[in-house]
Amino acid sequence: MPIVLFRFFHEVKRTCEQILVHLSLIFTLPLLFISQKQTIAQSRFPVDYFTTPIDTPLKLSGGFAELRNNHLHGGLDFRTGGEEGRPIYAAADGYVGRIRVSGQGYGNCLYIIHPIGYTTVYGHLLTFEEPIRSWVNRRHNELQENELDLFLKKDELPVKKDQLVALSGNTGASGGPHLHFEIRHSETEELINPLWFGLPVEDDVCPTFDCMEIVPIGQGSMVGGKASPHRLQFVQDSVGFWRVKKETMVKGACHVQVKVWDKHKDNELRQGIYKLLLVQGLDTLYSFKADRYAHTETRYANSVMDYEAKMLKNETFYRLFRSPGNHLRLLNSEIGNGILYPKPGENTQYRMIATDFSGNQSECSFTLLGSTVGAGGAGGAGNQRTASASASPQRPEIVIQPNRAIKIEHENVRFQLPAGTIYDTLNTRISIRSGPSGALSPEYSIGNARIPVHQYFPFSIRAPHVPSKLKSKVVAIGTNIKGVQNAHTGTWKGDWFESKTRQLGAFYLALDTIAPRIDMQGKLKSDTMNIGSTLQFSISDARSGIKNFHFYVGEFWNKLIWDAKSATLTARIDEHAPRGNQIACLVVIDAVGNEANLTIPVFIP
Repeated sequence: MPIVLFRFFHEVKRTCEQILVHLSLIFTLPLLFISQKQTIAQSRFPVDYFTTPIDTPLKLSGGFAELRNNHLHGGLDFRTGGEEGRPIYAAADGYVGRIRVSGQGYGNCLYIIHPIGYTTVYGHLLTFEEPIRSWVNRRHNELQENELDLFLKKDELPVKKDQLVALSGNTGASGGPHLHFEIRHSETEELINPLWFGLPVEDDVCPTFDCMEIVPIGQGSMVGGKASPHRLQFVQDSVGFWRVKKETMVKGACHVQVKVWDKHKDNELRQGIYKLLLVQGLDTLYSFKADRYAHTETRYANSVMDYEAKMLKNETFYRLFRSPGNHLRLLNSEIGNGILYPKPGENTQYRMIATDFSGNQSECSFTLLGSTVGAGGAGGAGNQRTASASASPQRPEIVIQPNRAIKIEHENVRFQLPAGTIYDTLNTRISIRSGPSGALSPEYSIGNARIPVHQYFPFSIRAPHVPSKLKSKVVAIGTNIKGVQNAHTGTWKGDWFESKTRQLGAFYLALDTIAPRIDMQGKLKSDTMNIGSTLQFSISDARSGIKNFHFYVGEFWNKLIWDAKSATLTARIDEHAPRGNQIACLVVIDAVGNEANLTIPVFIP
């Protein structure tokens, strides 16, 4: 009977606590919404300086600082109705400070510098408008380069507010037609949330919680009786609050990670979260807030997210845990790192609060029950899914710490990791085994590709038997987290091949003597090619990757358009191409100099 009464009063106490929390949020939500609007009005950023760069109501397909593969999203993605060719306008007076033309990244991209100290960026453009287009075409022909990254002087291409500067497109690493728009601090290159500048994006929809995982930290720690992440689904009550139905038993230390997203008014697409808090009582244990960050911080996204879940399953979990090597300024480093230590024998309730930029807010709660059997530590990595590393038991253990440089040397291999290369402490060993057929060296491993790496680090492999005449064709082969092999070019210093990488795992040396492949798309019905006619080619390379390409009509250099998504080159016959019978030639070169050529007889009337 006493046990029954204890459980009864415990449930009553728990229910009362939840009611008080709900009531406090019901009364504070309107104030939060008003406060956010007032904050924008009182912002230190000019809220009426920039106009919208498109002439349709602003709807987002991507938010600021969203967690993307290997980077934070640096701006806002504006929907263009699934179409290319929408007019793009300068957001304010200024001048074009930089122009990029690329088949990757932001594709065709425009940077406009404004006199008040900010730069607006317009990415994935289809084409530039005059006079920008003629300036770009002249530079293509003068430099005989298909891809450009050029910086301009103040008086070369001035622009006015609302001037038509480009048409929207889908160029570069774009998943569909849209405009990528950024606002940067011109001097520091910091990326700033464009919503701070008063852009009219309507939003009255609260964020949505989907599920969470509780992840054990350190030796001996367990969640739900297992030393692996424990997933829990949220349910929403009648008032609109999210919770987990049952407490979870935790032995030792843990952190949590959550799948949560935001949506906007009349917009079915999901965006990332502006603000995310982990709270226990009145104490904030973790805080993420998407206001501004430096471009050099973008890869910290791999520590904010569950890297393995994102890369292998395309699941976006926010880790409410700040790794020792994560110095992203969007995380408040003064309030704690998000490690949870449930007291043995006690229930501890936690809350996660997600807020969008307009002040719409959602909350979820969960309870952890501390195990009374033993206790775990808080050492080691913050996510055990990515903490283990392949190891050779006969070799000494190596401890790689996030904020310390380390040189790892063996008789025929060297790794040099600067401070800040990894996010969590890694215990590993060098592993050596025979390379695959055709390899020029054994395969050397350090850590594994499931562990995210923040920056490039140099490595060297000794191969004294490689003939001098073949050294220029040697690459180091690694394997990424998805199991796909990738090649690293490098240089030779004596018998040592020196390269750099941004991944852990296995590496071996191999030759690349195979030229790229060129396939013409479709067949020519006639050899007659009018000015403006197009030829399309698919290109690929089996090992070191495509480095450059050129197209000639006779002796005339003709611009190519590169689309990395489809590995396609498009040649449009230039108005200055020579007339009459000509030999058109496509030249494709890989990263170690192997070259492929395709010639086509054409007649240009």
